[in-house]
Amino acid sequence: MTPLPLQSNIDVQLLSQIFKHTTNSYKYLFFQSLLSLLKKEHFNKFIFSFDELECEMLDLAEYPINIFKLNFGTQDEVASRLAGKKISLVKYVPYRLLTPFYSKELRGLKDAGKNSEIERLSNLDSATKPIYIIQNDNIKIHPEWLSYLTEHYSVIESWCFWHWVKALA
Repeated sequence: MTPLPLQSNIDVQLLSQIFKHTTNSYKYLFFQSLLSLLKKEHFNKFIFSFDELECEMLDLAEYPINIFKLNFGTQDEVASRLAGKKISLVKYVPYRLLTPFYSKELRGLKDAGKNSEIERLSNLDSATKPIYIIQNDNIKIHPEWLSYLTEHYSVIESWCFWHWVKALA
């Protein structure tokens, strides 16, 4: 696996940790959906709704689930959602993907309070530059991260797929 390219103005090491604690496919699908939507929009759009991201997650998962009959794990509900069950795939993942950016601030916080705290922290103007901020069920990609994702798209996409395949193995 090729390591993520370094950048002086953002903490790429934090990005490299987004898949560290993963129990299902949601983080992989969410991040891959973000990359996919960026590419579809020619990197000109940087605000995406949770609904847009969830639809893209389902589009990405449909082929491996329906054609190859892949099972993403016992806790994973993507296949159930594809079968028509009303389950939110984005209830936690947009927040949990940002956990490495706020590990110190979240330490000791109960799981029930993490979403609101991560959203609050992402909106602060601080030295910590998360990949995106969360506002009203939308994400807004940080301008410096947008530049990074645009410049290194193919490496980052491959890195994401490599982690997902590794998790499925």
